[in-house]
Amino acid sequence: VCSSDLAARAAGAMNGRRAVHAVLCGFMERIPEGERAHMLGQLPADVRELAGPARRMGVKPPRLRTVPQLVAAIAAEGGIETDRAEEITRAVLGVLHDAVKGEADDVAAVLPHDLRELWEVRVAG
Repeated sequence: VCSSDLAARAAGAMNGRRAVHAVLCGFMERIPEGERAHMLGQLPADVRELAGPARRMGVKPPRLRTVPQLVAAIAAEGGIETDRAEEITRAVLGVLHDAVKGEADDVAAVLPHDLRELWEVRVAG
């Protein structure tokens, strides 16, 4: 069991692996391909497996610029609990941020302001 799975469960996810997959896919769509590859390269193999394909063939991802937009997309796509989606998203991203310390600043640099703040804020506890 990976630490991001545990963080998702602690935040209220019924299925930690599914929640991590949803957050990873939703968040990765916001990161340009080159930076996404760097970030994925720093993730542990068990987490990298959960990232799955971030894009669907022929479908352009929506331009999510705010935390509510990202959280809504993650909840809709991942089937995670809507009332817990933001807390789950924050918990998973906090663990991911710590796992990719060498790329964290580069990831932050390519995010819109609102999502950059989400990426950089530590989850208490």
